[in-house]
Amino acid sequence: MPTGIDWNDVALGTSALYAERVLGALKTYEVAKCNQLACGVCPEDAPHKMRYRQLKCGEHVTAASSPGRKRLTPSQKAYIQELTLHLLEPMSIRHAMSRRFETVLQDLPSLSTVQNFVQHYSRTHLTRNDRVDDLRKWTHEGALTGQEDLAQPFTYAWALDADGKPVVGNDSDERRFLVGLTTKTLILRLMSPPPLESFGRHVDATYKLNHRGYPVFVVGISDRPRALHLVSMFIVSGETQDIIQPLLYSVLYGHDQVVQYAMADADYTQYNAVNAVFGNNPRFISLMCFFHVMQKV
Repeated sequence: MPTGIDWNDVALGTSALYAERVLGALKTYEVAKCNQLACGVCPEDAPHKMRYRQLKCGEHVTAASSPGRKRLTPSQKAYIQELTLHLLEPMSIRHAMSRRFETVLQDLPSLSTVQNFVQHYSRTHLTRNDRVDDLRKWTHEGALTGQEDLAQPFTYAWALDADGKPVVGNDSDERRFLVGLTTKTLILRLMSPPPLESFGRHVDATYKLNHRGYPVFVVGISDRPRALHLVSMFIVSGETQDIIQPLLYSVLYGHDQVVQYAMADADYTQYNAVNAVFGNNPRFISLMCFFHVMQKV
């Protein structure tokens, strides 16, 4: 049974000529639905059929315009930008706007409007996106050229393209994503070889430094006072040996080092990668963090 429609009487008991004029003045339409059903309107006892037709107008039936979409005010935009820096979700931002400006949610711009503004501001001003083309452009613009200052960050990788730029994969099985970030000052820590018994290489992985779900690998040097000296960070698409091993090679590229101690997480892939890179030293010892040992017990 079709949905009931509220009909408005336009002309009742009029002549055929006047009825024709009324029909001619109506808006153009097309038949959207036409169904033949049992009649439920006429009071006749004999059952008979009736036909429902749903008409779709080709234009507005009234001169009144639809309500305009609520737009963000300059003060609301500034407040959204402030909350976006703190990584709040659009839904939370909209509720915070209701409290901040003492306005009910129905009187605020829609959630889709807030979402569009947050996404546009994040992409254009905060460089927050996971589009491969944008990431490749950003990585190549900051790639190592040799002209950087000591404290100027640069990107690098083990695999380079024909132009000498880092190869930025798309997170597929054939093209892994692996990009390193460091400075000359941090890399110089590897060029000043300390006594082998005083320092150890340290490899760790964390998911707390980015908000796209990709792990961040931290490579550093640990000293006897248990202080970690950062050397480089990597954003990678996974924690497999074929990713971690090139990661370590790219850090050591150009540095002829004999590593005796290296510490990694209690993970087979990290353990295998560390031993594959540093295992050519017969005195090499692979260490493991005591916290991770207790976690595995």
